[in-house]
Amino acid sequence: MPTTTLLLGTTNPKKIEYYQRFLKDLGLKIVTASDLRIKDPEETGSSIEENARLKAKYYCEQSNITTLADDAGFEIPVLKNFPGTLAHRFTGEEMSDDQVVEEILLKMRGLKGDARKARMKVVLALALNPDKIHLAAGEIVGIVPEKSYEKRMKHFPYRSLLYLPSQKRWFYDLTDQEEEEIGYRAAAIKQLIPHLNREHA
Repeated sequence: MPTTTLLLGTTNPKKIEYYQRFLKDLGLKIVTASDLRIKDPEETGSSIEENARLKAKYYCEQSNITTLADDAGFEIPVLKNFPGTLAHRFTGEEMSDDQVVEEILLKMRGLKGDARKARMKVVLALALNPDKIHLAAGEIVGIVPEKSYEKRMKHFPYRSLLYLPSQKRWFYDLTDQEEEEIGYRAAAIKQLIPHLNREHA
């Protein structure tokens, strides 16, 4: 059986490292958008699901290769799932990680109890071809304390905002293994692997 090539529809080094590590035992030839010098698409979707589908379709069309892409967002239910897809842009312009943290805490000032619940949601899209796309989702649920974690992971400010009472730790401090056990990105990948295997069996 020929080796299946899978394009990772991202130029984010941390995401690439994660997916390569998680998929390493599947016998895939993995290439990235950076390898193929494909520019990032405009993320014009109104939801996390729409953006994941948009990216997978775009990279698959550009490469003619089966593509795995994702989109993630931080959602605060009491604020109608704000900021969602806006991530670093919800003030209308690109924001620094510290600005994101400060603005979220400001918007949640005065909220108590269940009103401080929030979740980090990820949606993966597997484009077997531009017209055949499968979606899968995972999430990590917690609360936003009145003060953020003092540590920051570059480009991932929401990890310093989400505290997980069930784990008694911040999202920032979760290991990859702990994220898998909770059912975040790895859970979504596992949902999509059977589609990939059936397509290339």
